[in-house]
Order: sequence, then structure tokens, then C-alpha cells
Amino acid sequence: MAKRKSKSKRPQSHHNKQKKSQHDQRKRLQRKNPKRKKTTQAKVPLTDTMLTAVAALQAWGAAYIICS
Repeated sequence: MAKRKSKSKRPQSHHNKQKKSQHDQRKRLQRKNPKRKKTTQAKVPLTDTMLTAVAALQAWGAAYIICS
């Protein structure tokens, strides 16, 4: 087989994306904030599959609490 030509240009460097630390978010959410809006109702109702899955998990959780 024929040898491939070596490229004269160096590959372009990629900037490494820095991930945000999870600790920052945890600290921010642990701090009490009376202005924070608490979720009371879902914006969108659950669909068939998700509704059955949630119902099953809730039933399992209730049975688990009763048994223990």
C-alpha cells in the first residue's frame, strides 16, 4: 500500500469547556431564600406511560412504608 502524505498543517486546538461545579449549585439551593418560588402544580399533566410509572412507584413506596 502507498504511504499517506503527512499533513503540513498542525491540527487546530480545541478549547476545553469547563464544567460548573455541582457544589456551587448545592450551596445556593441549601441557603434559605424566602423569595424562592415553590412548585405547587405541574405545568403539563403527565402522559399515559409516565402516569402509570409514577402511580406504580407511589404504590410501591406506600406498600414499602407499611411493611417496614
